[in-house]
Amino acid sequence: MYTEILVKEVIDRKLVNGIGRKSTSIDLGCYKKSGIGDLATLAHTHESFLQCLVLHFHIHAYTQNSSSYSSMLELSIRNAIIDQLIALMQESFPEFGLVKEDCIEMSWIQSILYFAEIPQSESLDVLLNRTVTAGFFKGKSDYVAEPIPEIALEGLWKWFYEDESGTLQLIFSPYGGIMDEISESETPFPHRAGNLYNIHYGVSWEEEDASTSQKHINFMRRLYKYMEPYVSKSPRAAYMNYRDLDLGSNNKGNYTSYRQASRWALKYFKNNFNKLIHVKGMVDWQNFFRYE
Repeated sequence: MYTEILVKEVIDRKLVNGIGRKSTSIDLGCYKKSGIGDLATLAHTHESFLQCLVLHFHIHAYTQNSSSYSSMLELSIRNAIIDQLIALMQESFPEFGLVKEDCIEMSWIQSILYFAEIPQSESLDVLLNRTVTAGFFKGKSDYVAEPIPEIALEGLWKWFYEDESGTLQLIFSPYGGIMDEISESETPFPHRAGNLYNIHYGVSWEEEDASTSQKHINFMRRLYKYMEPYVSKSPRAAYMNYRDLDLGSNNKGNYTSYRQASRWALKYFKNNFNKLIHVKGMVDWQNFFRYE
């Protein structure tokens, strides 16, 4: 059975210095002064443990000009039970003060409702609703091979205060474990040993005018530039499923040169791109299967 254990609101009261309660809705400025720096230090201290988990660190700014922020730390671990997770956390990460009451255990399909912010009381049939709410989104990604300095993380939090940040989200997904045991060349996906975690940057907005879209896109590009010294290099790698057209795209039509495609493909596939080109030439030389 696939089981997802979601742990939220696990920030130890000692880390938030006198706030006196655990909360997923606190002012980021207050949180930053008293807790974010400690979390950055803890993350560096316990890198090997974090690599065993899937860690999502979301900070959302709900409106451009609002001082109200939500901060939530979620840990999910598959094929485990809560008691085992509690024991592991207490042994390897006691600073979080995690207790059983902080955990929610559910099936994988129920976790889909959870991450989509759909009330757990809703029937699973709600997933059959294909109506999509209009909106716009720009995302980018990075891989981190060396610990990001604490001062750089402190600078990162300040980006959430900018008017152009819209609804900004960062997701840190640690690697390691079985990922380190698979060769880079075994599958097309090359991001294996040597990566501490992947970062996904995302900003979304609802306004339809071109000037608003450009404002948020420019913000994301500036944030991406800020992170350049702290992430992978030669190439600056990216995750294929977080598609980023800033890295490059194919020509419209039926022909894109190897040199042009290499601009983006080497970031997604590294040296495996050459193997993929070879296979493409053998089975689809007329380029029937193509994408942007």
